[in-house]
Amino acid sequence: MTVVTTVSYRFNVKMMMRAFNKFSKATGLVVNPLKCRLYCAGVEKEMKQDILRATGFPEGQLPFKYLGVPVTGKKLDTHHYMLLIDRIVGKIKHWTARMLLYAGRLQLIKSVTFALTNYWLQCFPFPKSVLHKIESICRILLWKGGFEGSRKFPVAWKKICKQKSHGGLDVIDIVVWNETNLIRLLWNLSGKADSLWVRWIQAYYMKTKNLMELDVKNNHTWIMKAILMQRQYG
Repeated sequence: MTVVTTVSYRFNVKMMMRAFNKFSKATGLVVNPLKCRLYCAGVEKEMKQDILRATGFPEGQLPFKYLGVPVTGKKLDTHHYMLLIDRIVGKIKHWTARMLLYAGRLQLIKSVTFALTNYWLQCFPFPKSVLHKIESICRILLWKGGFEGSRKFPVAWKKICKQKSHGGLDVIDIVVWNETNLIRLLWNLSGKADSLWVRWIQAYYMKTKNLMELDVKNNHTWIMKAILMQRQYG
């Protein structure tokens, strides 16, 4: 049975590559092997080598970056988020940031800093330690104009994040925004939004069960567990 499966798999890979080459010739869309990587999981070593030879792509290693964010098969550790922290600090290090007045620093936090963070928040949840680190950077930028230093700040950050009508400066609270994005994903699953991701979750995890009654299991992904935890607000 193993031999038949292996031969069938090799045949399918070759068929797939022939079809792909025909598509390339017909459309002129050719893949650059130097920019492509092949990632395998749960595949025997011999079979993996056959796939690598058939495709001509080198083997890649996890984690890797895709559209600016890290991709890995396991839960992201705190150090994976340092790429984002470094980008935020890089924006603040620019010499013009120190020349800005309070209003300019506030606009920098609202536009650049939050935009970078929000892009990542749309992809996966953040650990509290990372969120607090970003908040600390924003506080120092607002009151000091840099990204280093420690001192008591005249106004609590929670108050800064309130609306102007409530005495704040309309800065989005990224801790709350992190939970909001997870609740949005929970809503998409509950509302059966028409997307491939939702249909896969329903077929693999939910099946015939109700989402609000689904048990959190060890084999659930860390993102799925974070989404299901938001049911406490339902």
